[in-house]
Amino acid sequence: ELYNCAALMSQFDRSREFAAEAYRSSIEHHYPGLAIRAMTFLAHAEYSRGRREQAWRVCQSALQQYWSGASARSRAYGLYVVMDVLSQADGKWHLDFAIGSEGMTFIAKGEEPLMRAEEYTNLAHAATMAGELQTATGELNLAVRALDSAVRSEVTDNYRFDTLLFLAWLQGRSRPEAGIRLLDSLKARLFGMHNETLAAKYHLARGELLAAQNELSQADRELSLAVYFSERQRSSLSSELDRVSWLRGAE
Repeated sequence: ELYNCAALMSQFDRSREFAAEAYRSSIEHHYPGLAIRAMTFLAHAEYSRGRREQAWRVCQSALQQYWSGASARSRAYGLYVVMDVLSQADGKWHLDFAIGSEGMTFIAKGEEPLMRAEEYTNLAHAATMAGELQTATGELNLAVRALDSAVRSEVTDNYRFDTLLFLAWLQGRSRPEAGIRLLDSLKARLFGMHNETLAAKYHLARGELLAAQNELSQADRELSLAVYFSERQRSSLSSELDRVSWLRGAE
């Protein structure tokens, strides 16, 4: 709890101290599962302090402890999430895809469909950055299927729409007209969602694909709408933490 509070307040030196103390205490009292969890926090704290090499070493040591013991599978999953963040920060996209694929094995099949969909989407992002567009498309289709199996809610509807936006943009990389057709099929659904984040993403994707077809006046209109919805969302944020989250999501 102390680690989480310090991390949320960007007090990364303090969060590292709390994680290190949690690790020492869990080792002293013979709780190997908690020790691995504490090392996960410690690795993330090192990453937050800009010490990625040290974070990798902590993850390596934690994985060695995990595979030599009998800790819960969820302990290892947390480590793979941190390594996912580290590989992205290092721009090692093939490694990121390999780590994400291994991490997926710690999520039981048929369970946690929203979590599985998120991981499939992360794999699609890694594959896209690695230039493996066909693989990325396959991962996004798996994400859509996972969402189809989830209990329907506003959250799953929004996530499914966001995933389809990604899929449309990805298809448009090689066939802009196909991507635009998929986006057009989503337009009516967008009007009923009242979600400015998704509206901005929709118009950004459509603008980029129209520009790829050299339809510059229409592309300019779509990109202007993307800016409009992004600014509306930003102006509605009331806290500094919300603004930081918005900036990270807009990168």
